[in-house]
Amino acid sequence: METGGDDHPIRVLLCEDSLGFRMLASAWLEDAVDMDLVGVAETGAEAIRLAAELKPQVALLDHLLPDADSSTLVSSLRDAAPGIAIALVSGMPNELLAAEAGRAGVEAFCSKASEPSGFLEIVRQAHAASRQ
Repeated sequence: METGGDDHPIRVLLCEDSLGFRMLASAWLEDAVDMDLVGVAETGAEAIRLAAELKPQVALLDHLLPDADSSTLVSSLRDAAPGIAIALVSGMPNELLAAEAGRAGVEAFCSKASEPSGFLEIVRQAHAASRQ
């Protein structure tokens, strides 16, 4: 089981503007024994503030937020919390999301249609990629 290092859970920040998916994803993250949901943001600005304050290891970032584009937000999150790994989530098809993830320079991505296990796996993948 992958943890945040030294047998500590991976510290995760969720940034999602959709209430329904935010609640669902939060429940999945809270149930994962190897993860600690340290913050939840509804906007890019709130995510940047929380990242600076909470220093999460992984940010799960909705690809489409009303106040920020993902490429700019990725850069701002990395400035706020150096070493943070970022995974994009989106309702768009994986082929399109893969292209956007490549442009944004994130460690992992997945569709919001993924099973809970796949969703949690991208947190682990992003965290592992950032530690290499």
